Amino acid sequence: MKKGCFISVIIVLTLLVATTFYIFKFYDEEIKEFGKSKMIELAESKIKNDLENLPNQQFVDTLKISLNSFLENIEDDLMEDGLININKIEEIADNFEVITMDDKIDSAEYKFIIKLLNTNDK
Repeated sequence: MKKGCFISVIIVLTLLVATTFYIFKFYDEEIKEFGKSKMIELAESKIKNDLENLPNQQFVDTLKISLNSFLENIEDDLMEDGLININKIEEIADNFEVITMDDKIDSAEYKFIIKLLNTNDK
């Protein structure tokens, strides 16, 4: 590698690192808010897709209503607790995905989901 190429690479890398530090130092809140909203949207779409794939059963309608109201309320609470709510909704999405793998929801699974929603709603 020639000296000129090596020096050019060092200068470009230094500028990239400095720009990255500057952006995160002065715009970290905007980046965090953007990331939070994208994570919430991803978890919501995951839950809604699992809900749509469920066949109509005894507990599915009430579960849809409960989950939709929870998802509406979680966006309002996001501003207060921040990362805590992201962890809560990811936990609910993961549990819901495991429960709906067999395309059946019995009363025990329904009670578990409702309990999870109520404990995380507080």
